[in-house]
Amino acid sequence: GIYSVGLRFFSVYGPWGVPGSPLFEMAERAVTGDLATMDKDDDTMRGFRESVHDFVYIDDAVDAVMAAMQFRPQVSTSSPATVAENGESWHEPHPVIFNVATGHGHSLEDVAKIMQEFFPTDGDKQSHMHAGHGTKPTVSVGSTKRAESVLGYRPQVSMRDGI
Repeated sequence: GIYSVGLRFFSVYGPWGVPGSPLFEMAERAVTGDLATMDKDDDTMRGFRESVHDFVYIDDAVDAVMAAMQFRPQVSTSSPATVAENGESWHEPHPVIFNVATGHGHSLEDVAKIMQEFFPTDGDKQSHMHAGHGTKPTVSVGSTKRAESVLGYRPQVSMRDGI
């Protein structure tokens, strides 16, 4: 039978990131010494500043894809049997979905503080991000328990190391 494996990617970042994404914009501004200008009026950041996201470094995401490609599910007799025209039957494996995450959440304020360690700004230009008007922070952190136990996937790159 044919089986399927799904991968649910959380916020993947790293070299060759997606231009226009908040993390990419922050990195560009940090490199140019302009990180402190990301304030409450910046539409790019509105609603994202205080939200907590699970940022996954691209190398860890690739490792998860490679592990998923090697995965072969166990066929369970509790799964529905498929019967061929010649009367033979077999059990189909259940589809499975894995989170590609780190299991740790970071706000953009956390990320800005890390970036400022590597790209310091002038003393009076420290970044202070504030939530946009009328927006509510969200939390999006993935559990890696299934991917760890079934695929052996364990993210290796911390947010600090990825930056």
